[in-house]
Amino acid sequence: MNDLSGSDIKLLIDDFGADDDLSDKIKNYHGLAVDYFSNKLGVAGYIHSQIGMRRVL
Repeated sequence: MNDLSGSDIKLLIDDFGADDDLSDKIKNYHGLAVDYFSNKLGVAGYIHSQIGMRRVL
């Protein structure tokens, strides 16, 4: 973690695990995404960004 927090790359890390409510919401979303993409569509890999979902495998 020290390698990632150096001032040369200016990376900011939000610890969503520190917020129980947010952490639960993220885990639930991840479970839903895995169920839908992997189990329903058979997609092995995907990326979800602000512009939408993209199949990668």
